[in-house]
Amino acid sequence: MSFGKKENKEKYVKLSLSSIARLLKKNNVEDLKIAIKILKESTNLSADEILNLILEEHGEILIPISIFSNRKLSSLQILVKYLKENLNLSFKNISDLTNRDQRTIWTTYNVAIKKFNENIIIKDFELKINVSKFSNRQLSTLEVLVSCLKFDFKLKNIEISRLLSRDSRTIWTVVNNIERKKIGNKKE
Repeated sequence: MSFGKKENKEKYVKLSLSSIARLLKKNNVEDLKIAIKILKESTNLSADEILNLILEEHGEILIPISIFSNRKLSSLQILVKYLKENLNLSFKNISDLTNRDQRTIWTTYNVAIKKFNENIIIKDFELKINVSKFSNRQLSTLEVLVSCLKFDFKLKNIEISRLLSRDSRTIWTVVNNIERKKIGNKKE
């Protein structure tokens, strides 16, 4: 696609970015891949550049909670695998979003694909968490997840345990760890 004026190209890119951002919110992975491919071909932007523009413009990527019910991988492994495979983010973008070292993300992904070399299945789109929540390094990935479910969504421990396919005692322990860490931060 060729553009006669710079303004028309910028308008096209903004419109396309808005469409891609809507697809991200809906977690429509196949349409998202197609939209990014079309925009890449028509603008000569890389997928990373497109996703960076989307984040600058709209500032959020929502992660469906249902992906974390996979018991074969840790919460961080699931998150990294989802961002890499389902949203086609680079290790650099994932490391920026999660506030982790790029080498950690690479290692986490490689261990995850050795343990579970299938696609992550999204069972339910109802509950979603903003990926920016995972950038809090004071809490583990599971603690961030449980914290959001417990305090933002007001779910009971038993409901959280069912959603995440974890034992309710594990959720109780995670909630206690979160509360202990919050109390520890208030004293400092």
